[in-house]
Amino acid sequence: MGLCSTYYFRSVPLFGGRLPGVGVPGGGVVGGVPLMAVEPAIASLVQSSWTLIHVDIDGIGRDFFARLFALMPEARRLFGFSNDPNFLTSRSLRVHAVAVLRTVGKFVAGLTDLKAFTPLLLRLGRSHAAAGVPVASFGVMRDVMLEVLGKRLGALWTPEVAAAWMAAFDTCAASIVANYTKGPALEAGENV
Repeated sequence: MGLCSTYYFRSVPLFGGRLPGVGVPGGGVVGGVPLMAVEPAIASLVQSSWTLIHVDIDGIGRDFFARLFALMPEARRLFGFSNDPNFLTSRSLRVHAVAVLRTVGKFVAGLTDLKAFTPLLLRLGRSHAAAGVPVASFGVMRDVMLEVLGKRLGALWTPEVAAAWMAAFDTCAASIVANYTKGPALEAGENV
């Protein structure tokens, strides 16, 4: 169990009920689901903590994927370049990791008004579904991302900052998953 997990994450299911600070009208609809922003105070915690660590998105991305693949080795199959013997240090994974973290940065910057992200969230939902990413893996991704961010922030990673990041991640993930279609990406009988 990681640094952040002791605070909240293993006990809070992804999309499990209303999180404090989530559900402020942010405008727009993604996949038939209203797109909600987070409250300004929650957004402020996420944004201020991001400014302290965003300069090392390469390192954060590397740490994120290394931990994710340690916990979910089966996730490697989702990457066309996973047969590379140096997969974790490959240029392909680095490029992908940096792209993921740049997307996180854009999302963080726009937390209080997510309308501009509707097309991106639609694309992410469709691409993750098409790639076969199970909906349940978003909970693991959240926990891993927050564990990595918590390690980077050290003593500045407080329960309030952790809860703010969890709310922000769940808002984004719910919007992505709202665009999943029935198919191999959804576990049997799962409703999104």
